[in-house]
Amino acid sequence: MGAILSSLALFFVPYSPFSWVAAGFLWILDASINISMEPFRALLADNLPKSQRSFGFVIQAL
Repeated sequence: MGAILSSLALFFVPYSPFSWVAAGFLWILDASINISMEPFRALLADNLPKSQRSFGFVIQAL
């Protein structure tokens, strides 16, 4: 669902009639990316040893 919302937001940003509408679509895009990335962040925390979690999150953020 997050990927679908991200795609729709990216499609409609250039066609926004006002800058506040484009800002709203960027807000939706940011939330949609978080929806699709959170399961992977949880999987990373579950699979890495505790001593490597902070390094894993840094690599994931890059």
